[in-house]
Amino acid sequence: MNPRVLLGAGIFLAALVVGIVVLVTGGSKDDSGDGGNQRPVRAQLTLERAVDPEAGSPELIVSLREQRLNTLDTTDGEASVLLRCVNKRGGETVRQMHDWPLEEEVGFSPHVHQPIRSEVLDDLRSCRMTGKTIYFTARVKGRIPPFSEQRTSR
Repeated sequence: MNPRVLLGAGIFLAALVVGIVVLVTGGSKDDSGDGGNQRPVRAQLTLERAVDPEAGSPELIVSLREQRLNTLDTTDGEASVLLRCVNKRGGETVRQMHDWPLEEEVGFSPHVHQPIRSEVLDDLRSCRMTGKTIYFTARVKGRIPPFSEQRTSR
């Protein structure tokens, strides 16, 4: 048999096998079962101002309204998330990694305490918390409200 025909048939067979493997596995080493194209989980955050009782300094309380999302499953096993906040002019004023899942205290929604200067807190307009599979957001008009004893939601 002609060596060119054999070489062509071998290349075709190899390409066919690679194509079948890519189709079956989704073309990704990601084991999420969606080929790495998972849409992020979206949820709303609550922003509140508070004073750190120990230091007496201002802080931003960022709370997750949906307690059921506060699991490692939501972030696909990621143990940290990025909190980013912007002022009314769109300038980034907070960029901080936080542990995930968020802190849980009895009677309160999962949350983080973000130290912040008063003038930055007064100018804050929105925050987002992002990770591998999450996109949580909050927006405020005017001044961020004081911390209240918000109850957890399920």
